[in-house]
Amino acid sequence: DLRLYETYLTTFPNGIYAAVARQEIERLKAGTAAPQQVALADPTRTTTDPKAIVPTGPVLTPTAPVASGDPAVVPSPNAAAAPTPVPDFVITDAMKAEAGTKETEAAVGMNRTTRREVQTRLNLVEANVGGADGIFGPRTREGIAFWQGTHGMPETGFLTTAQVTALQGQTKVQYAEHVAAAQKAAKSRSRAAKKKSATRRATASRKKATKRRASTRRATKTRRVTKQRVVRRKNRSNRRHRHNPAASAAAGAFAGAVVGSIIGGAIRY
Repeated sequence: DLRLYETYLTTFPNGIYAAVARQEIERLKAGTAAPQQVALADPTRTTTDPKAIVPTGPVLTPTAPVASGDPAVVPSPNAAAAPTPVPDFVITDAMKAEAGTKETEAAVGMNRTTRREVQTRLNLVEANVGGADGIFGPRTREGIAFWQGTHGMPETGFLTTAQVTALQGQTKVQYAEHVAAAQKAAKSRSRAAKKKSATRRATASRKKATKRRASTRRATKTRRVTKQRVVRRKNRSNRRHRHNPAASAAAGAFAGAVVGSIIGGAIRY
């Protein structure tokens, strides 16, 4: 007992039971005995019987190592078992026994969009039905029959509700990837179309601006030429009268003679 207390003090010199351990070491060294009170299942009672000791702290129970995984992790016996995953694609004996007909396919209630989806899923499993147009023609019927035969179902070329569900489960991942790729491509085309439209608008705007500038230049040139012609005409007239005074005087004399003769004749008569 003395060694246990000393070991505790060596390991935990400032532990919560350090003071108690020191007192017990002093008591044992002094050779005095004292009754040890331990906790019972009933906390209101005490006893000195070692068989009645009830541990009050956490109890460490040794466990066998786990065969796989972390050996320090021990699964609880009360832990709920993980549910068994249900596969998305299952071909049952009932599906193999049921033959698809026009009636069973009509009972599925497919519209044009659903038929396109079925055609896309058939293409994803290499049934090769061609373009997904929502119309079940001969090529689509051949693809359905091919898929049915691949999985042991009657090759009728017509689907049942269970077969459509199985096809959806079989192509769950591929169809999701196909839809994501199609959406990405559509966004890319939309961005390209917007960019092309913006380019066309910018080009048209530049052409309009070029036409406006050309029209402005032509109008400016026309006004300038017209003004220059008027100025030249005026200048020629001014030069003719300014640099030929004799002609101007003769013209004046002639005009005066004509007027005088007219007036003289009028006076004579």
